[in-house]
Amino acid sequence: MVRRLEIRVLLAVAVVLIGTWDFRHEVAAVETKAKHQIETEAAWNAFRNGDYKEATRHAADCIDDFFPTAMGMEKKLREKKVLVPVDEVREAERQQIFQNGPLNDVAACWYIRGRAAEYSNDSAEAKKAFQQASRYTYARCYDDKTGKFWSVADAATGRLLIVETYEKQGKQWPAEKEVNHETLTAFAWEAYNKDDYAGVVLFADRCFTNYSTTALRLQAEAQQRKITLPAGAAFTENEKKEIEKNGPLNDVGTCLFIKGRSLQKLERKAEAKAAYEAAAKYSYGRCWDPIGRVYWSPAEASGDRLELMQ
Repeated sequence: MVRRLEIRVLLAVAVVLIGTWDFRHEVAAVETKAKHQIETEAAWNAFRNGDYKEATRHAADCIDDFFPTAMGMEKKLREKKVLVPVDEVREAERQQIFQNGPLNDVAACWYIRGRAAEYSNDSAEAKKAFQQASRYTYARCYDDKTGKFWSVADAATGRLLIVETYEKQGKQWPAEKEVNHETLTAFAWEAYNKDDYAGVVLFADRCFTNYSTTALRLQAEAQQRKITLPAGAAFTENEKKEIEKNGPLNDVGTCLFIKGRSLQKLERKAEAKAAYEAAAKYSYGRCWDPIGRVYWSPAEASGDRLELMQ
């Protein structure tokens, strides 16, 4: 009886030990496979909690361990000329993006380092990090709130453009301020009003590069719904809300129109025509005139300009 009990105890211990070994083995495998994800998530969490030193540490760990893999993936995708989408994607595209995990996370970590450096008032380090992030043109980051993907390189390049523009003016861009389609359009208008037409082209091109995919989606959705959006001083509150929901569409169309006007001023007529033709495609885009307090259509204004150029 005692002997049987001993055997049962030994068997139980063996089962526990084997189970423990299997569990540890599986956890280690998961951690090894997804370390770039673990470090990137930790970097994002630390950044959102205002712990910029910790965010930088986790980001650096991811970059140090995975940057050769990330660069290799970037090189292969570039050689194959693979189209990696942004904004809303199909399930197959979603899985394709997630397969580029090390590439996505290394790029995101460079971006996090740049943002953390901004909050730490280290402009030189921020610019360096954004420049590094801009190298990974095939990297994508997933936004849990919107369910959409964004290009890390485009975001980093846009932020770098604004930071450097402010530096040239002897100012510092506030770290807490986002750089988005509204920011780039505002800078394009500011440059236009200062007769800095080359600057307009720079900001307009960046807005188009970063947001044209989203703008085209919004245009297609509006066409499918066959909605009517006003242009002029007469509009309802609901129409105003409908227009404002199309932010990227409004700003891409507006930037293309401003770009066309600037290129005309620079006597680059062929390029101006191309900008107007591109703007005319965004027929549901609207721009708000704060002085006249009216909405106007960049697409219609571009069409008028094209007629005058003929």
